[in-house]
Amino acid sequence: MDKVSDMSAVRVLGAFVGNKIDQMSIWSPICDEIDNDLNCWNRSHSTINGHCLIVNMVIGTHTQYLSQVQGMPQAVTEVLK
Repeated sequence: MDKVSDMSAVRVLGAFVGNKIDQMSIWSPICDEIDNDLNCWNRSHSTINGHCLIVNMVIGTHTQYLSQVQGMPQAVTEVLK
């Protein structure tokens, strides 16, 4: 079996596990995907209620599971505000 070194993450059931892994490197692609999706939805002409639903839908679907199994760093929380 291959030995995994410190600071490298292994994905197990959607969570990234390992010693001394960089949480921001795990969350960075997710934040980029959220930003792309919100920019796409921003081109629509939705109402205020529609905007609330879109934000909850996009951010919630991308972050809910990983934040439950991995935890969300404070820096990511600040980016998503």
